[in-house]
Amino acid sequence: YDGNGNSSGAVPIDTGKYETGTTATVKGNTGNLVKTGYVFAGWNTAADGSGIAYADGASLIMGTKDVTLFAHWTQNATFTVTYDGNGSTAGAVPIDLGKYEKGAQVTVKSNTGNLVKTGFTFVGWATSASGTEVYKAEETFKIGTNDLILYAIWKQNTTYALTITSTNGKVTISPDATVFDSGTVVTLTPVPSTGYHFTGWSGALSGTTNPATITMNSAKSVTAIFEANPPNTFALTVLGPNGTVQKTPDQTQYDSGTVVKLTAVPDAGYQFTGWSGGITGTTNPSSVTMNEAKTVTANFVIKSFTLSVTATNGSVTKLPDADSFDSGTVVTLTAVPDAGYQFSGWDGDLTGTTNPTSIKMNAKKSVTAKFALKTYALSVTTTNGSVTRSPDADKYDSGTVVTLTAVPAAGYQFTGWGGGLTGTTNPSSVTMSAAKSVTANFALKTFALSISATNGTVTKSPNATTYDSGTVVTLTAVPNAGYQFTEWGGDLTGTTISTSVKMDKERSVAAKFSLITYTLTYDGNGNSSGSAPSSVTGIESGKSVTVSGAGSLVRDGYEFLGWNTDQYATTAQYNSSKPTITITANTKLYAIWKLLPTFTVTYNANGGGATVLFGSGIVPKDDNVYTEGKTVTVLGNTGNLKRLGYVFLGWNKVQNDKEVISSFKMGSANVVLYARWAIQDADKNEYSEVKIGEQVWMVENLKTTTLKNGTKLSDRIDGVPSYALSTHAALYNGWCYKSGVVGELAPDGWRAANGNDWSTLLNYIDGRYYKIASKEYWESTTNDYGIGYAPYNNNETGFTAYPDGYGSIYDGEYEYGGLTRAAGFWLSYGDYWGSVLYMSFEESGRSLDKVYDNTFYSVRCIREY
Repeated sequence: YDGNGNSSGAVPIDTGKYETGTTATVKGNTGNLVKTGYVFAGWNTAADGSGIAYADGASLIMGTKDVTLFAHWTQNATFTVTYDGNGSTAGAVPIDLGKYEKGAQVTVKSNTGNLVKTGFTFVGWATSASGTEVYKAEETFKIGTNDLILYAIWKQNTTYALTITSTNGKVTISPDATVFDSGTVVTLTPVPSTGYHFTGWSGALSGTTNPATITMNSAKSVTAIFEANPPNTFALTVLGPNGTVQKTPDQTQYDSGTVVKLTAVPDAGYQFTGWSGGITGTTNPSSVTMNEAKTVTANFVIKSFTLSVTATNGSVTKLPDADSFDSGTVVTLTAVPDAGYQFSGWDGDLTGTTNPTSIKMNAKKSVTAKFALKTYALSVTTTNGSVTRSPDADKYDSGTVVTLTAVPAAGYQFTGWGGGLTGTTNPSSVTMSAAKSVTANFALKTFALSISATNGTVTKSPNATTYDSGTVVTLTAVPNAGYQFTEWGGDLTGTTISTSVKMDKERSVAAKFSLITYTLTYDGNGNSSGSAPSSVTGIESGKSVTVSGAGSLVRDGYEFLGWNTDQYATTAQYNSSKPTITITANTKLYAIWKLLPTFTVTYNANGGGATVLFGSGIVPKDDNVYTEGKTVTVLGNTGNLKRLGYVFLGWNKVQNDKEVISSFKMGSANVVLYARWAIQDADKNEYSEVKIGEQVWMVENLKTTTLKNGTKLSDRIDGVPSYALSTHAALYNGWCYKSGVVGELAPDGWRAANGNDWSTLLNYIDGRYYKIASKEYWESTTNDYGIGYAPYNNNETGFTAYPDGYGSIYDGEYEYGGLTRAAGFWLSYGDYWGSVLYMSFEESGRSLDKVYDNTFYSVRCIREY
C-alpha cells in the first residue's frame, strides 16, 4: 500500500504471499491516512487514479507480479471571502487570501484599508449591500457552500449649518463649507479690513482667540467683531492653516514701530515651510515691524514618511502602493509567500501574524515580512534491500531535493521505483513539494554475457545468454579459415585462446581475429638526399597497393623513373603508367634512376677586358655543369673587367639588354652571359652614344653636379650660381667651362666637346641644325628648314638636341629662358668671354654667339679615343 502524498497517518501492511490466480482482500484505511484538503476515496493500481479502483474489502485477483495499491484522494471544495466597499469614496477594502472548506470558521477583518464614504460612518460588514445583520471586526461565522462577499455597512451622519457674520472684515473657514457632519471641528480665522482690527467673538464663540475652533454638534451662528484702529496703531492679522502662529506681544493692534515676534507652530503631522504676506522666508521664529496694517500667513504642509518593506521567499503588496505616504495615511500590507513557503509573522515597526494588516504612517517606518518553508514527510518502503536518503530526515522543507539510493540485498538487484518516484535511475531524486511515499523494488540478480566475434566464433561452457551471479564461464576462440586469433577485448584481456570469465556483473567480451599480412618497403638505391617513402604494413595477401612517388628522394644528375624489384634494372616496373602492385609476400622496391644531360655557363666581356683596345681584366670562369631546371647563381666581376668610358653593372643572357640578373633556371642548352656596360657620371646618370661620321657623341647633355673624385660642384661661385637644372640635363655657367671643371664632370673616356669638335659635326651635316635637333619639344615655325618647321624630319643623326634653353644672371639671381625655342652648347672660353653654338627654332643654319661667364648653357661630351 502507498499513501500517495498523504500528510499524516500510516498505510496498511499486507504480509501475505500470493500465488498467481489467488485472491487478496483489499484493506481499508486502517492507519487513518490523511491528506490536507482531500478526502480518502479508496485504492487504485495507478498513482494518478487511471488504474483499477478497489474499495475496502474488495477482492483482487493476483497476477504474475507484485502489486502496489495507491491511496486515491478527491480534493475538498473550498470557498473564498471577498470584501466590497459598497459605495466607499476613499480607502481600500481588506483582502482575505484564505481558502475555506464547508463549515470552516471565518474571522471577519476590520476596516484595515480605512474605507471612507463622505457623509457616512463605517459600521461593519454584512452579507448583502443593505444587510441588517452586521459583523464587527474579529467576529466569526461558518462558511457555507459558495464563495461569499461581505459588504461595508454605512450609517449616514447628522449635519449642522454654521452661519458667520462680520462687518469691517471677514472670516476664513477650514474646512470651507456651510454645512458640516456632526462632530466636525471647524477652524475660524478673522481677517480685518484695512484700518480695522479684530477684538473678539460673539454668538456660539466667545473670547479673542485667533484663530479659534468650534465643534459642530448643533446648528451654530458666530459673529466676528472688528473695531477701527486708533491713530498710529496698526492691526496684525496672522493666518496658519494646519497650524498656529504665536505673537509676542500678543495683541490685536500695535503702535507704529512695534516689532512683533511670530512663531509658527505646525499641527500634528504637518511641518512649517515658510512665510508669505507681510513676511517672507523660512526663518522661524521671525519678526515684523508694524508701520502699517499687515497680514502674515504661516504655510504648513503635511509630512510624508517612507515605508520600507523587506521580504525574503515572498513579497508584500501595499495599498495604496507608494514609496512614501502623507502623515496619518493607513497602509494595508498583504504578505504573499513564494511557492513552498508560508507566512510566519511581521517584524520591525509591525508585529503579529495578522495578514493582511495595516500600519499608520506617522513616522518613517520599516517592516519585514517573515516566511518559513513548508515541511513534508517522506515515507520509503523496501523489501530485499534498503534505501539511503541524502539528506537523511523524516520531514523536509518544501523544495528540498532528496537523493534516494537503492541498495539491494546480497543476490538481488534494483528494478525500479514506485509511488512518488518512477523509473529505474539509481540514485534518483525527489523534490519535496508535498508529503510523499516511495517504494524501492528489488529482484534476484542475473547477468547477461554478450559475445562478439568477426572472422571467427567463440564457444561458451556452460552455454547460455544469462547466468546467475558468480557463475564461471569458459570461453574458447575459434578462428575462420585463413585467420588467426590475436587477443580478447571488452571485459576480458590477454591472448590465451581458451580462458574463463566470472559472471559477477553484466559482461561483454570480444574475440579479435586477423589475416596474415605483408609489408611493402622502399629503397632509395643511391639517392644523394631525401628519404624513401614509408613502408606499408598490414597488407592482406592478394591485395593491390598504390605505389608511392619519389617523395623527397633526389640523386644529383639523375632523373627518377619509378620503382623495380630488381635493384640493378634500368627501366621501371612501377610508375605513373603502372601505379599498383599486387602483394603476395614481403616486398622491397628499388628506385630506378636515369643519367641526365648537363649544360655549361660561359661569360663574355662584351667589348671589355684585356683583349680589346683600352680594356683590361678577364671574364669569370664557371667550371660547374648544370642539369635542366637547376638554379644557376651568376658570378660577379671576379676578373676585374674594365672598358674605357664605361662602368660594369653586371651580366645578362641578352647581349645588349640593360637589365642584369643574379640567378636563373638552366634550360636545355648552354648559356652565354654578356657583360652589361653603361656610360655613367659620378652621380650615376647613364648616357647613350651615337656615332656620327668619324665621331662618337653622347646622345644626352651632361647632367651631373659631382666631380669624378666625388666632390660636389659648389652651388654658387663668387656669389653666382655655378649650374642650373633644365628639363633634360644641367646648364653650366662660363666659369665651369673656362676653369676646366667641366672636364672633371665628364665620365672617364669622355670630354666636353670644343669648337673643333662642333665644326667637324656641323660640316658633316652641312650646317643643317635640324639634322641634330630632337623631334620633340621645339616650338613651331613657318621658316623653311627651321628646326621647328617640320620636326618629324629632325634628328636623322640621332644626336637629339633638346630645346633646353639658357640662363643668365640678373641682379645677382638666376633667370631662365628659351625653353622650347633654343638650345646652346659651350664651344670655348677666353679671358673675358666665351663662344657658344646657339640653335633657334626659327633658324636652319649655324649661329655662333659670344657670351660672358654669367650665362648658362648645355655641355655635350665626345669620346676621347
